[in-house]
Amino acid sequence: MSIRRSLLRSASELAIVGAGIYVFERALAHQRGEAPTINWNRVRTVARRVAQQPSAVAIDLHPATVHPNYAVLVAQAQPLITDYTHTELPQNLTEIIALSRQQWLDTNIASFIELFAPLEDAYRQVAQRFSEQSITPLMSMLGGWLLSSQLGLLLGYLARRVLGQYDFALLGREPVTTGKLYFIDENIASVERRLGVPPDQFRLWIALHEATHAFEFEAHPWLASYLNERVKEHMHLLVQQVERMPLVPDVDGMIRMVQRAIQHLSTGSHLVELFLDDRQQQLFRRLQGIMSLLEGYSNHVMDAIGIQLLPDYLLIKQRFEARQLHRSRLDRLWLRLSGLDMKMEQYILGEAFVAHVVQQRGMDFLNRAFTAPEYLPDVEEIREPERWISRIERLVKQEARVSLGEGDQSSR
Repeated sequence: MSIRRSLLRSASELAIVGAGIYVFERALAHQRGEAPTINWNRVRTVARRVAQQPSAVAIDLHPATVHPNYAVLVAQAQPLITDYTHTELPQNLTEIIALSRQQWLDTNIASFIELFAPLEDAYRQVAQRFSEQSITPLMSMLGGWLLSSQLGLLLGYLARRVLGQYDFALLGREPVTTGKLYFIDENIASVERRLGVPPDQFRLWIALHEATHAFEFEAHPWLASYLNERVKEHMHLLVQQVERMPLVPDVDGMIRMVQRAIQHLSTGSHLVELFLDDRQQQLFRRLQGIMSLLEGYSNHVMDAIGIQLLPDYLLIKQRFEARQLHRSRLDRLWLRLSGLDMKMEQYILGEAFVAHVVQQRGMDFLNRAFTAPEYLPDVEEIREPERWISRIERLVKQEARVSLGEGDQSSR
């Protein structure tokens, strides 16, 4: 699944990339003696301007309306996914919503505001500590303007490219048993027209991928809670990092940051990781492993069903993937700087991991990854699937021995 099909699957991924930009800008602003916060009106304004690109077709959508075509496609996909994955949903998918770019922006900005609230509170406290350091209001305002513009640019860029999203209410205060499936209709229509592919087949292909994400979370309710807790932990660590900022710029700290940057860039690490300490990097990479599994799983299911179901599957896949190979240098640079290149890596590594496990052990064995947190693969296991297979086989044997021992005791 490429970046144009579904760039950031849920608010959790938006959180990771967005928080990376936030910490990056704040680290630089701290060295300039600034402590501005985000102007969300500015974020929304920039995002909307970037997203306002003429669509291939004119579309009239009312806010939060259930598009009958997508509802039908998801209903068609659901039993097919059940048959292939041997997984049942606790209830049918009903929250199927067609959004315009603007509506998608408003939905995700609302999640960002809630997500970033602790970080902004921490930076306000830092600003109070800086009040005796002769901070100029103009520089503080300029820093906030730049940061808000960066986040707006990121969201606007995504709004023009995202085709679908499964939203399970990241950081929601109330327990959620079902998520929502979003389809950005004007983006889908634009892509299918540019590729010259059959709209009905192309949209079913996308529906298969998005509906599979619903299976991942709703058939395994612990996963959403677990992922939410990891994102909260990630943000908590960032808040602690902010609160520890010294009043005087830390020259030694900047030197260590540069050294870490050189080390990471030489090993191909992501720019987002440059400003994370060891504990944050460990959690970040844990999240990357989970995201790679989720994307790889959905891609595998989508393609395994698609090749049997869609007459023009090979044409659709070939043209869709070929388009991604011809990005401009500017586009590739933006993906790297924004951290969105992580998404591409997730697709590639995740697909290879899932394909290997299914080929070697079958779908039921792969489904063990959704049993409990200890069954999830880490980044290293995603890169080397045999390591995960061996570890899970040991876990299964240990559980069998424990179960057998308990059975012997109960029979006495």
